Formats: sequence, structure tokens, C-alpha cells
Amino acid sequence: MILKNYYSAVTLLFLLLFISCQPKEVPAEKGNIYIQVRDQYGRAVANAVLSAEPTLPEYKTDEFGTVLLKEVNVGSYEIIARKDNYGSGKTAVQVKANDITNATIVLEQGKFVSFAPTVRIEFPTRPANFSLDEPILFKGYVSDNDTGNESLDVKWESNKDGLLNSDKPDKDGVTTFSTNKLSKATHFITLTVKDKSGNTTRDTITVSTLSPKSITLEKPTKIKEGISLTWNKSDASDFKEYRVYRSNETCAENAKVLLAVITEAGKTTYTDTQPPLSKQACYFVEVSTTLGLTRRSLQQQIDYPGGVLFTFVPTDADIHPTKPWIFLANRDKEQVIVYDYEAGKTVSELSVPQASGSILVGDNGDGVNVYIPSRSGHVYVYDATSLALKRSILADASATDVAISGKGHVFISVSNQWTNPLGSYNEKTGMLINQLTWSCLYGGARIKKVPGRNELIAISTAISPTDMDYVAYDTNGALILCKDDSQHGSYPLDGSIFRISPNGTYLLTSANGAAYLPNETMKYLGNISASSGISFSDFAFESDEKIFYGATSSRRSIQIIRYPELLRTDELVTKGYPIRLFKKGQTLISVSRADQSSTGSAIEVVQLK
Repeated sequence: MILKNYYSAVTLLFLLLFISCQPKEVPAEKGNIYIQVRDQYGRAVANAVLSAEPTLPEYKTDEFGTVLLKEVNVGSYEIIARKDNYGSGKTAVQVKANDITNATIVLEQGKFVSFAPTVRIEFPTRPANFSLDEPILFKGYVSDNDTGNESLDVKWESNKDGLLNSDKPDKDGVTTFSTNKLSKATHFITLTVKDKSGNTTRDTITVSTLSPKSITLEKPTKIKEGISLTWNKSDASDFKEYRVYRSNETCAENAKVLLAVITEAGKTTYTDTQPPLSKQACYFVEVSTTLGLTRRSLQQQIDYPGGVLFTFVPTDADIHPTKPWIFLANRDKEQVIVYDYEAGKTVSELSVPQASGSILVGDNGDGVNVYIPSRSGHVYVYDATSLALKRSILADASATDVAISGKGHVFISVSNQWTNPLGSYNEKTGMLINQLTWSCLYGGARIKKVPGRNELIAISTAISPTDMDYVAYDTNGALILCKDDSQHGSYPLDGSIFRISPNGTYLLTSANGAAYLPNETMKYLGNISASSGISFSDFAFESDEKIFYGATSSRRSIQIIRYPELLRTDELVTKGYPIRLFKKGQTLISVSRADQSSTGSAIEVVQLK
């Protein structure tokens, strides 16, 4: 037993030493070089070409004869500048970490310095991890200012296996070869190029042949739950795990996000349930062994992973009661986009002259219609299914919002400040029933009908402090009462964030989530508690009104809140930042920004459990 434990301990020590000896990349310290190039009379030299030893990318000076070399590894460099048909010059610099080194190069007319060649290894890409006997493509680019590409001497060498290739580059400076003969080791591969003047430049890359065999990630596919990923099973005998990554549109290494760690070799699928609202996303899978050796699949990209990305943020939106359609108001382009959120495609685009930016979908006794106010004073009425224009109702000023009674009456708020700010109309005839003529309601208000009652609630948008008003109408649609909020300015109000619960029990408004009674009292009930740092942008309700949902413009989430406690109980994670929210059955439909400052938006569908 003692002997057995001894061998186990030795084996473990060997493994730990083996792992600790694997090369680890340490981020290089970097600095910047600011270079001025002058002629012998002190004048700035534009378009002078700069190169360096050790090799740096080739730069050119601007019209002021200057150039800033950014993110240069710390160390000593010889910088050479040349201007065709004039001359050249050089200087030496010492680059310090997180600092800017200043240097001036004076060109001597008629004197041309022989530049060191430039060299760059393009393939394999980093991290260059391969399995034993796997073919590896090596490719690099070389050039020189006074030696033709095909005359440059090139050597590819391994610190383990020696010379690998010395073929001459082609006329374009491409040097390439493929081999499957690298020994089982971690190799430091050096590409060395020498010109006719004896100047030498090198580039290096670390290549491992210790990694497991490559796995193949198939093209990502869109499914209802998100983005589906599938890859082949790793045959590594010392398999440890798969690591699933997502990156941005350019597959940038510093933008990668770890999505999942899978420890079962036979489990080769994963669904990204929160793909980003972007034009493209990049996915790859990395397999690792118990010894810490890794191998990545090729990167795979997919367009619009989070769904169609609109180039605008809607000023308002509403949903169809029976179809999976959402109507998006684009005020700047005077359009309403009709989008099928189940099929993920645009159904139609309605052109609405001078659209004010608000929209309403509802049944006013004449089937489901879309009501779109305009700055011309018209409210355009479209059939919500055929999308045909049925009629327009003309108010006496720019129309800002609309509500319906459900029995053929249309209420239109207009931009007049104190003169007739709200009118009631017969939808079928377009005839005016009556208007508010007293100084209760301020023009340009957002209005909503209180469900189940002949009442409206209005919140101002063009007066400070913001005001709330109660309006009653009779069975003929005539406006008969208007009351001003006695708490005017005391509590949060926002006409652009404004919803009334399904049975008219309470209303919610403002980024604070303020609750009020939607009746004559307009009593303030309080704000949503424990919501510090959260800005609400819209609300949706369960039919029993005991639970409501708060869209948050300040975080990627939908908050779940209990009424009457006004207490947050949970949250649903979203892909973007919700700005409009609707509930239909067991589904939440969110209009979301890709990020908080985005000028684009997308539609998210969140399933409730």
C-alpha cells in the first residue's frame, strides 16, 4: 500500500510539473512613439515612410510631418524614415511602458539608408494549437526597400526540429509551406528574412502539437429558443470539457464571452438563449484535456442573432389582439412598421404623412383598427388586418394622441395649449361631438381610457411640472367632466411612460414606477420599492392585476412586481434594454434597444413559465 501511494504521489507531481512548464502568454507592456520627420532645413516632411528594427508595421507621416506609433512593445528600436526622390534618416528610441517617447528624424538629401526587411507571420493564427501529425499551414509576408521579394533569403525554423523550409518567396512577398512532421512538443517557430545588404528581421509564433484533435462546429442555426450550436464529439482520451464562446461581429478575442462549460464528451449541442441584438455574432467551441491542453474549433458567424435589427427606435408601439403583429411608429420617416414577431419578418410598412409618433390598436365597434394621429390634425384609421385605410378624422389642430370608447367614439388630444385641448368625435361620420373648453387639460397630453368605465386619464407632455387630469364622458361620447390633479407636481408623472391596469384598478407612470388610482381622486399610491438604480420604461399586467411587469431602460431586464405591495419579486433577463412592453397569453413582447445609447431596436419575445 505504501509503495502504491508513493507511485501515485510521484505521478501527481509529474503531472503538476508538466502543466506548470507549459508556456503561458504574459501580456507585453506597451508604450507609444511620437515621431517628427524634418528635412535639413527644419521643414515638415509629409508622406515619409517609416520602418523599424525590431519590426513594426510600416507608417507614413501626416501633412505636419508627424506620426504616432501606438501600442508598441517596450524596448529599444531603430526607426528609419525615407522620402522617395529626397533622402532618408534614422534615430534610436527607448519605449517605456504607458509612456510616450518623442523622437525627431532629419532626412539627409541624396542619402538613402538600406532598410531592414519587413516580415509578418499570418498563418497559423493564434492560439496555434494542433495535434500530432496534423497538417499545419505556415504563411508569411516579407518585403524590402532595395531587394526584390524573390531575391530575399527566407528561413522557417523550429527551436525543436531545426530548419523547416527555406524556399524563396514569390513576387508578392508570400512565403508559405505546409507540414505534418512537427514533433510532439511546444515549438517556437521563427521566420527570418535577410536582404542583400545583410539586414535581418524576424517574426515568431508559438505552435503546439500537444493539443487534442480539432472539433468541427457546424453553422449556427436560429430556433425559437435562440441560436443552436452543434459540433462533433472529441476523441481525446483525457477529455476534460468543452467551453462554448461567443464574440462580436469581428470575432475579436477581447470581446469573447464564455457561455457554457460542458463536462460530458458526448454532449455536443448548446443553445444560446440570449443572443445579442447585433448585425452579427461569432461562435466557437474549445475542447480541453485534463493536462490543460486546448484546441478551438473554427469560428462560425451568424447574421442578426437576436432577430431583425431596426435602424430606428419607435416613438410608440402597440400589438394586434389576435395576430402575432406589433405596430412600430417611426416618426422621423413618417411610417408605421408592421412586424410579425413569431415569423421574425416585416409584414408591411404604412406611410403616414406627418405622423405625430403615437399609435393605438383597438376595437371601437367596427373591428380591430389602427389609429395613427398626425401633425396635420388627421387621425388615420387603418384596418388592423388588411392594413387598408378606412377613414380619417380631422381635428382642429395637430393631433398628439388618441383613445377610443369601444362604442364608436374617438377622443383626440391636440397641441392647442388651453383652447379645446381634447375633442370627442363620432368615428364613422368624423363629426365632432364636443370639446373641452375649460382650463383643466393642457394641450399635447397623452390620453388613455380607463377599462370598464366612461373615463379617461390624461398626462401632460408640454408643461412643467407634469400634470394629470381626469375626464368623464357620457354614453353618447360627450365630454362632461374634467378634474385637475390636486397633487400637481408633487409626485412622479411621465406621459410617455403610462399604463392603466386591465380592470382599471391602478395606473403606473414614470421611470420611478409611480402608482395612482385612475379615478377622480387620482390618489398617489407610492413608487415601486427597492428599485434604486432602475429606470422603468413601460409596464404590462397579468389579468388579475396582482402581478405586473416593468420594462427597464437602465438594464437588460424585465422586473416582476407585486401589487398592491409595489414590491419587486424577480426579474427576467433580456437581450437588450426594453423600452416598450406588452403581454399576450404567456408571452411578453418587448421593443428593446441593443444598448442604452443605440439608435436601433429589435423585438424580443420572452416566454413566461
